[in-house]
Amino acid sequence: MEHKGRSKIMTAVRKKLVAILLCMVTLLAGIALLTSCEKNDKADDLKVTFMVEDDESSEWKQTAEYTAENGEVELPTVSRRYYTFANWYENKEFSGAPFTGKNVTKSLTVYARFIPVEVNVHINGVDQGTQNLIDVVKGTYNPGEGLEFDGWYTNANYTTKWDNKAETNDLYAKSVARITFNDGYQDVYTTTVNPGAVYESPVTHEAKTEDGAASTVEKALIWKNYMSAYDISYVNADGTAFDFGAPIEKSTVITVKWRSPFLKYQLNELTGNLCVTMYGNDALYDDTENVAKAGDVPVMSVLGKISFDKDGDGVAETYTVEAVRLENEILNSAAIKKMIIGEGIVSVQSLIATSASSVEEIALPSSLKVIQNCFNNLNKLKSVTIPEGVEVIIGSFWANTYASHNGYGQYNKGEEYPFDIAIPDSVKNLSMVPNNLTFSHSKANAGAGDFYKEGNYIYKIDDKDGHRGDLILVSDVTNDSSIVVPEGVNGIQAGTYFNRSLEYLTLPSTFSYINYNEDISSYLAAAFQYSSKSFLFNAQYANDLKGNIAPTGYAIFSGMESITLLNFRQAEYPESLPASAFIGDPTGWAILSETMYEFCDATSIKDKVVYSGDSATPVVTVNYENTLTGETYQATIGKTKGQNLTAEELLAAIDEKHGTALKNAYAEKKLTLVSVKNFGRDYDLSATLETNVYLDVAFNYSVDCGYVATDNGDGTATITGYDAETAYVAGDGLKMAVIPENVTVNGKSLKATKIAANAFANQADLGYVLLSSAMKEIGEKAFYNCAALKVADLSACKLEKIGASAFEGTAVSTVTLALSELKEVGAYAFKTQTMMYFTVAAGEENRAMIAKEDLKEEEFFFVYGNIVESMTKQYSAPIGIYRYVSKSTAGEGDSAYTVWDVQFVSSAGGYNANQMSCSIYLGDISDKANIVRYEVMEGAYYYFSGETKLYIQSVSKIHANAFTACEEEMLYSIRYSPVYMGSAISKSQKLSALVNDENCASVFEEGWYAGYTDDGLGSMRMSAL
Repeated sequence: MEHKGRSKIMTAVRKKLVAILLCMVTLLAGIALLTSCEKNDKADDLKVTFMVEDDESSEWKQTAEYTAENGEVELPTVSRRYYTFANWYENKEFSGAPFTGKNVTKSLTVYARFIPVEVNVHINGVDQGTQNLIDVVKGTYNPGEGLEFDGWYTNANYTTKWDNKAETNDLYAKSVARITFNDGYQDVYTTTVNPGAVYESPVTHEAKTEDGAASTVEKALIWKNYMSAYDISYVNADGTAFDFGAPIEKSTVITVKWRSPFLKYQLNELTGNLCVTMYGNDALYDDTENVAKAGDVPVMSVLGKISFDKDGDGVAETYTVEAVRLENEILNSAAIKKMIIGEGIVSVQSLIATSASSVEEIALPSSLKVIQNCFNNLNKLKSVTIPEGVEVIIGSFWANTYASHNGYGQYNKGEEYPFDIAIPDSVKNLSMVPNNLTFSHSKANAGAGDFYKEGNYIYKIDDKDGHRGDLILVSDVTNDSSIVVPEGVNGIQAGTYFNRSLEYLTLPSTFSYINYNEDISSYLAAAFQYSSKSFLFNAQYANDLKGNIAPTGYAIFSGMESITLLNFRQAEYPESLPASAFIGDPTGWAILSETMYEFCDATSIKDKVVYSGDSATPVVTVNYENTLTGETYQATIGKTKGQNLTAEELLAAIDEKHGTALKNAYAEKKLTLVSVKNFGRDYDLSATLETNVYLDVAFNYSVDCGYVATDNGDGTATITGYDAETAYVAGDGLKMAVIPENVTVNGKSLKATKIAANAFANQADLGYVLLSSAMKEIGEKAFYNCAALKVADLSACKLEKIGASAFEGTAVSTVTLALSELKEVGAYAFKTQTMMYFTVAAGEENRAMIAKEDLKEEEFFFVYGNIVESMTKQYSAPIGIYRYVSKSTAGEGDSAYTVWDVQFVSSAGGYNANQMSCSIYLGDISDKANIVRYEVMEGAYYYFSGETKLYIQSVSKIHANAFTACEEEMLYSIRYSPVYMGSAISKSQKLSALVNDENCASVFEEGWYAGYTDDGLGSMRMSAL
């Protein structure tokens, strides 16, 4: 038993020993493995990473990484500008011994230490001590008031400029004064001098030209080819002559005064001084060589004094220039961006544009007194500053207007510029100005002689003897055909309503006088005898105005020939007011001869002057008009103060005077009252009568008549014919067809949506047609050859289809069309010589193809043209219709543009036949970024005459019979665009050359122009656009 116990004990001991031995073996094996690994790292993988601090970010960035061999590593060469290298360290604090690259026993990262380079700094001769070079380079330096830092130099004499590289122990800061020569448009030359130095006059200061020839600073460096070689001078900011003999102590801008070499001058015989003008050709007063043409210069400058040897005696004479009158000849230039009017100029007139102008800036002198007909239509103008001292501003600062040399076609009709114009307190005469003017006074603090603005009105408190303290209306930009001048206005400025298209002008009970413009005797520089009359007044001709004073200088309103009524809220014409205050042009020729204007007491217009002051026995004047037929009647009714009116009473008065039956028609609901207006303002017939009233009463027919309808079987009806028996007879004996929204067929109420082909064709007695909003389609020849059809009222319709020749041969003068739902317009649809233009339907006034964001193919749009009815009546209106097809891009890069392809389908024949003026544009190239290219469809144009101006601009195709019933031998003129037509021909050519041009072979279809032959119309000479 004892043996067995010992045996068990020994066995347990052995097991423990074995376990211990196994653990020791495992441990030794791990140590051996680790040792082996350590020996392997030392042999092959010891790496040293070298870091350098970045100059800009101050971050540490790796510059190199090397592997140690035999415990050593190569040290890279590193540098930093403006620092000295000072060893590698194993920490960023650079503590401990430097790293030498030897005895490398492990992988590690080391950091380069740099010590800033030091230099001795000297500023303005004063030693500033030793400073770190990097601080000097990166630091800011104050060169001194009015000076600029020219750089660091390595010697005290400032002869060697430091290049930021060369080693140096000393640095010397240099300050300089910069001299800049500015010509009012740009800096033309700049240089520097040491403070206290004298800069020699550029007239004598030697310089080299670009080709190395000897010259002077003025000729080689300052003169530009838009300058005259005469009268170049140099002035300070205050306008005084610059002293080139005085030391330059600080940076200086020297203004170069100069004059444009292409200006013409004429003598004002009243003053003996010169006026700059393009009106005549008296003299250039200049012979400068190699100058740019007027159309190519970016800036124009006028001086108040010029010198030139005009008489050729070898001695230059000095002339005073007091006025500028440029017309539109120069400012229509696409190049001129700035106008500089020099000191000494007293008057400026007709500085305007009539077409594209690039003028952005205007500089005006402190000597300026008068601004007349200036700065109109300069639509790129950014701002303008009117100097203190200006006293008169007339007819100026209108954007987007029709500008002309005498200005009669533009005032009070344009738009204001998109910026305010501050009017200085020195101004005492404003007339025909826009509303974007600002004043230093308000209504609350204005006194005698002050202007102030209130809403659409500009007022002045009169400061003249006899009217001191009276209120003058100076400007009224109310956009309405019926104007009511506010009560309390005592005087109205001459020109206030000049060139306004008004139907009614009502003057207050307080109004009694016209405030004339300032007298020209105080501003003789503005009395330029070679031009049309000044807008200023001239007291010596107070009793002989015509031909001696411009109408804008003596009249308040100029449209008496077209106004309906001029109403005084007074019992009679003011005793102190001359009849010349309100004038008219009944002949239409006053624009050519001012003597053709008639005063308001003239026989031709005196009946348009009426009075509506308080009355115990008011008189009611009734002007009846039917909106469909245009029938008009007039009657008067005597009333007692305090009574009112009824529609029946008005119609009864008309019936009694004219033998009509309007009252019965109204009672039978055949007539509907549309509106009642008194002097253009809505009037309530139940109002108590206190004064005379002049009522415009509009009625329309509400009768259902004049047609035959057929049931379509789907709840709609088609109008298939004319029913002469039911047609209502208008006052002129012509009949009418009034087609309501719902018509009755066999007892059924159906929507009338279509007029069948030929439904009303050849009806000689049909004069008027009124359609409802339900109508969608007018069939082919629906009203063909209805020669008496004067009115087709489609204003309520949104048509989808207008058939071929639908209105051909009618007498309609216009048609109101909605285009938004239109899908088809047939050939010859509006071929009639009476239709001058189309009328845009309400709600579609701003539809434009290029601007339309949701544009869809086959949408229709109007084409606009300038309609000339007389010398004084011109306006823009729709004269054609085209359909959008597609758009594409032509050209490349900066020359790329969008081509909008359209089909031109119909024109207003009355416009085409207009003997006053007719310009037909095939394509639109006015916007070079968006070219509209026409495909001219059959039956699109007609009635061209010898007055037609044809522009073949951008056309893809002209179909057969696109032009019919046109002059076959000779139009007024033909012009074409070789660029956008893609033709091989250029310059002046016969029309036949374009028609037969190989590049245009697909454009002109056979028979494109009815009656065309190469020997006939084809022989006309064209000029290239």
